[in-house]
Amino acid sequence: MWYSYCKWDANESIEAIQFKEMVANFNTAEIMKDYSKGTRITLQYPGSNETTNALVISLENDALLIRNVYDAVAVKWLVENVY
Repeated sequence: MWYSYCKWDANESIEAIQFKEMVANFNTAEIMKDYSKGTRITLQYPGSNETTNALVISLENDALLIRNVYDAVAVKWLVENVY
């Protein structure tokens, strides 16, 4: 698992606005102690059909702190326990 701090350029869709409102209120310290309090996302890099599962930990100054999840057991836990 890797942590990434990446700039998030949101579009003006309703879903993007709702996502921003949700993650902007996350308590980073609380989520670091209990990952089930974060939210799950799927990343797809431009020009690729491959996806990566990740956990959103926080949004600060339009940058997401995420934890990429690769291990099959960890992905299974993420899918079963994180909305």
